[in-house]
Amino acid sequence: LFKTKLLLMGKDVDIIMSKVMDDKQMLAVMDLLETTCIYCPYYFSHFLALRIVQLSISHGVSVNTAYGFAYYSCILCHLGDLCNASKYAKFALDIMQRMQARQKYCRVYSCLYSMTFLKTNHMHSCLDPVLKAHHEGLKAGDTAHATVCAVIYCNIAFRCKKKLSLVKKISIDLKKEAKVYKQDSVWNLALPLEQ
Repeated sequence: LFKTKLLLMGKDVDIIMSKVMDDKQMLAVMDLLETTCIYCPYYFSHFLALRIVQLSISHGVSVNTAYGFAYYSCILCHLGDLCNASKYAKFALDIMQRMQARQKYCRVYSCLYSMTFLKTNHMHSCLDPVLKAHHEGLKAGDTAHATVCAVIYCNIAFRCKKKLSLVKKISIDLKKEAKVYKQDSVWNLALPLEQ
C-alpha cells in the first residue's frame, strides 16, 4: 500500500493516461491479475489490485487499470481515507471512460458502489448508476457482475426507504433475471432482503 501511495504521489489522471500499455505480454498479465483478483480470497486480492495500479503507472494503462483503481479506492475507503478514496474512484471512472472499457463497466461500478460511493455520496445518487451498470453488464455478457450490481441496487433501494412494495417488485424481477442467467448463487447475497 505504501509503495502504491508513493508511486501515485503528485500524479493526476492525465499523467497516468499519458502512457498506454501496448506490450501484449503485459496486457495478458494485467488481465490475469484482474481475473485472479476477482476470484481469489479477499485478503489476497488487495495485493493483486495494488499490483495492477503499480504496473499501470510503470508500463502504461490498459482496460484493467480502471478496476485496479476502483479496488484501490475501496481499500482507502476501508482505511478511512475518504478524500483519497473519492479521488481514485473518480480516476477509475475517468480511465474507464477514456479507455472505452464498456466491458469492465459493471466490475468497476460494483466495486465502487458497494463501498466508496456509498460513503462519499448520497445513497439516492447511487441507484441509477448501479442499475445502468447492471444493464451494461448484461449487454457485455458479464452476468455474474451484472447480478452483483442488481444485488447492490436492491440493497441501496431498501436502505433509501423506497416503498417496500416497489423494492420487492424490483427484487423479484431481478431475481428472475438472475435465474435465467444461472446466477442463483450470486443472487443469494440478496436473500436477507426477501425476509
